[in-house]
Amino acid sequence: MENNYSYELTDAEMQEISRRADAAIQRGDRLNLRSDGVFKSFFSKDTKESTYLRNLFISAVIGKNVARSIVKNPELILTYQQAKSARLDVYCQLEDGTSIDLEMQVGRENDDQVKRAVYYACKMLPGNLDSGQPYGSIPNVHQIMITNFALHDFPGFYHNFTFRDTDANELSAMVKIHTIELTKLHFSRENLADISHLEFFALLLKYNDEDEIISELLHIPKFKEAVAMVETVTESISKTKDEWIQQFLLDKARNDYNCYAAAREKTGFERGEKYGREQGERIGIYKTAKNFKELGIDVGTIQKATGLSAEEIASL
Repeated sequence: MENNYSYELTDAEMQEISRRADAAIQRGDRLNLRSDGVFKSFFSKDTKESTYLRNLFISAVIGKNVARSIVKNPELILTYQQAKSARLDVYCQLEDGTSIDLEMQVGRENDDQVKRAVYYACKMLPGNLDSGQPYGSIPNVHQIMITNFALHDFPGFYHNFTFRDTDANELSAMVKIHTIELTKLHFSRENLADISHLEFFALLLKYNDEDEIISELLHIPKFKEAVAMVETVTESISKTKDEWIQQFLLDKARNDYNCYAAAREKTGFERGEKYGREQGERIGIYKTAKNFKELGIDVGTIQKATGLSAEEIASL
């Protein structure tokens, strides 16, 4: 999200956001885990529950048991300027140095999201190696992108991409990009008890605001501990005023930017339309002058009729 527009919140607007946060907590509203700011808070907390769920989720995605992970960017967004330029990922490292980046994409922006995932994955690689440091010491990288929209045309909601040739021979798995497309996953009561941990988390994120489906997930024995912790973390952040302020700031920043972008696009279109009309009129004038010239009409008359200079008429 670009931040080159200069609008700032007034004190009255900030007070209104604070009032809305108080009202949401008083009503017992729950923050939605599909909101990227809430997603970040949910998996970034330095609590037993949040840490357990983060490790369990990462394990389910990368196919390796994760006992410990450290979040490197747990900070909240509490100002409007921060909200305008926020990158709401969860960047963490495992004990063996592996870098993990979790990101929830709520809506498709006017950009190439696949290239975005590749770019984020490459940024996690070290920029420089120490003299004599072997390339084999470079830690693995996992970029995990969860989207609330279809990212590509491949069937299935989960994909794991590595470096491969055109015959599918793997060159390296040092950098992996995992995509989880929630729109391609559908709830079914059939074989519900047999779903994987990855399917459980994906269903939890997709249907977070549908009580009936969440209730079904609650009664799957193997997820009992995870569900209890999900409830604990969700209830905790939903009762925290700063979390609601963060969400409202993000909502407002995005809405303001969308209005700004739409106005800029409209202005650009109107300018282009005006320029097109002027160019069309100009071309018409040149054609008329050329026709007059071919009919043998004198230059002075053509000048009066078209407004062109003698030099312009001579060049026709």
